[in-house]
Amino acid sequence: MPRTPREPRRPLRAYLADVIDDVHDLWSALSAIALSETKSAAIRVGIALGLFLVALSAIGFALLFLSLAAWWGLGLLIGNAWSGLIIGVAWILIVAGLIVAGIALLKRLRGFPETSQALREVAAGLRGNAAPEGTTAPSEGGDE
Repeated sequence: MPRTPREPRRPLRAYLADVIDDVHDLWSALSAIALSETKSAAIRVGIALGLFLVALSAIGFALLFLSLAAWWGLGLLIGNAWSGLIIGVAWILIVAGLIVAGIALLKRLRGFPETSQALREVAAGLRGNAAPEGTTAPSEGGDE
């Protein structure tokens, strides 16, 4: 029976170089995913903040003039001091409601789902129990 030629033996440092290259490629891919998601989120947040600032400056003037008109109108009925107090308390209640709504919105924010999923798959692969595509590997007590 003819002998097949053996593959030449590679030194350990060649295998180590392959592993380092693979880890580098994996890290580069994960970094690219995280950078892409971060840039996308930052652009959307920047545009939204710009729109909010323009809207806030415009509505600030409108609310100032409406408040002065309401203060003056109520002042004709119950006096300027009481009408000023009523308008001030109304504004405090409005601001409190907006703060509560803002806190609720911040609590619903999510992280970067694609990056989190990729990191879960890498961790599962390193542990030797790779998760099938589209599922998550069990995490060890961490949240997203």
